[in-house]
Amino acid sequence: MFARLPAICLFLLASSAPCQEGPGEEAASPEALYERSLRRVVEVAQRRLEEASEVFQDHSTFDKAWEVRTRHYLVKTTHSRRMAQEVADGLETMLGHFQTLLDTDWVPPEHFRVFIFLTIQDYNAFGEQFGAEHSSFYGSFYAGQHPEQPVAAVFRGSMLELQMEVTHSAFHQYLEQAKPSARQLPLAFSEGLAAYFALYWAPVYCREQHQHLAESNRFIPLRRLAAANLEQFNNNAHETMMELGCLFTYLRWHRAGTRIEQDAEGKITSEPFSDFIRVVVDGGDSSGLETAKLLNERAAELEKDFREFRFPE
Repeated sequence: MFARLPAICLFLLASSAPCQEGPGEEAASPEALYERSLRRVVEVAQRRLEEASEVFQDHSTFDKAWEVRTRHYLVKTTHSRRMAQEVADGLETMLGHFQTLLDTDWVPPEHFRVFIFLTIQDYNAFGEQFGAEHSSFYGSFYAGQHPEQPVAAVFRGSMLELQMEVTHSAFHQYLEQAKPSARQLPLAFSEGLAAYFALYWAPVYCREQHQHLAESNRFIPLRRLAAANLEQFNNNAHETMMELGCLFTYLRWHRAGTRIEQDAEGKITSEPFSDFIRVVVDGGDSSGLETAKLLNERAAELEKDFREFRFPE
């Protein structure tokens, strides 16, 4: 009868405790012995599979969360390995975009950490220990004061929204460590860059948000936007972020005189807005650049053109 068992089962059976009758028990029939042995084989196999596979491990609390490591990121969440992998892979791609815009090859000496919580309560409980670094008006933040300096985020049901918000905070995480001088940047500038990268994930959403701001006449005047403080972001976070992200997208990719220009072979021939960003981030003097003049001396012209612009379908 045992010949009917697969080889792996026979191995497991041989390595498990023998099936013998206990005191006072009658001798079992060959059929009963076979069934009992088969059950034991299945139980041993299942137990060993559970011990070897994370699928059967408890990931319900954050100290036991799923962890996925890519080349530069470690993502933790109690949701699923799949989510952690998707977020980590996306951030690896975005890190390349960070490097390109900032013209640097800097990478973190250790994995950047990203913590994804599943409830706003857990997210806020983690964030409240960091004071001004955390705010529940937005779904993620960079916890620079934490020993591991992670990005913390809350999943609210949409993977696209999660990717956008994690990318926003991951840019702050990268910028602060790759370019320490950038800590002195005006809030609108650093938030504008972070919002710009968040919208990388959703060009259609960028177009829709810009159109909404135009049709509802809810654009913030550019001079007031440039001087925005944390209170303004707290009071009107979404629309402020969207206007900044759309503005940076418009200047880098669409407006003549600031956008990226390429030759017939796709080689970049000029990128005035990108050059302006690099000078400002590195703490240089940008006053002589045409982009700086546009943002200051010609702000009214820029504001009019930006409000009337329509992002392509």
